[in-house]
Amino acid sequence: MGPNSRSENRCPLCGSSITDIQITVRWKDYGGGGYCLEGKCFPCGVDVFKSVSKEGTTDWYMSVAEKEWLTEQLGPDEIERLTGKLSRYSALGPKWHGFLKKKRASDELWRFVNHDNDEKTAIALVRNGIPIADYGLFSNL
Repeated sequence: MGPNSRSENRCPLCGSSITDIQITVRWKDYGGGGYCLEGKCFPCGVDVFKSVSKEGTTDWYMSVAEKEWLTEQLGPDEIERLTGKLSRYSALGPKWHGFLKKKRASDELWRFVNHDNDEKTAIALVRNGIPIADYGLFSNL
């Protein structure tokens, strides 16, 4: 079966079908060429990714913070403060509000240190102890 076969398109969190699959990036020079797929798991509310190349195909994965990177849980006052701060900006405000729309009642927001981005802090959306989405900038949050 190919990389887009239905039986292979399962969410790494819940096993539900991944839908809305699209090719987001193509390359031809590195590793003999390939492409990246992006899809959605609607029951989980997460975006997932997969790389396909001549060197092989990855499993579906989420491009989010590692659990070990989480440093502190944000309380309601801190979330309100960040919302007020980010809402003042035409680009950042809508992105932040879109991030918050993914949050379910039992989800938590955690600050984490992004080790891939010069040790900047960012915010992770954590569901059942697992980071499922994150929000970051070029400065600390």
